[in-house]
Amino acid sequence: MKEEQVIHYQVSGKQWSMEINKALARIIISMDDNASIDVDEIQEMIDTQNSADIDTTKFDRLVVSGKYATLTSAARKLLQEQEVPVKREAYVISNLAQKIILNFYLRIRRNSHPCKAFKTRQEAESWLEG
Repeated sequence: MKEEQVIHYQVSGKQWSMEINKALARIIISMDDNASIDVDEIQEMIDTQNSADIDTTKFDRLVVSGKYATLTSAARKLLQEQEVPVKREAYVISNLAQKIILNFYLRIRRNSHPCKAFKTRQEAESWLEG
């Protein structure tokens, strides 16, 4: 029996979705436009990655932020406390406010892996492939 290479996680009624692509060794998290991601949603993302039966340290993570999407302060704190380690992490951001917040967050967060922000998904995917 062939192992499934792409696992889709779509949480109905939520402001985000997750895809785990085993063929690309990539976790893709997409946030909706105007999403306000809170602690419960971050915990669900963490739990989903931890229960996916993969070694996340061998996977890249691509986070695609919707226009005007934000994380609450408590959600950012939870991410720092319960980091899911990955090989590399790329963020696609759509506006200056997101860039300022992300740059600040990346400076104070102790990352165990390289992280970088991009304007387009194509740029982010190229960096992850490199």
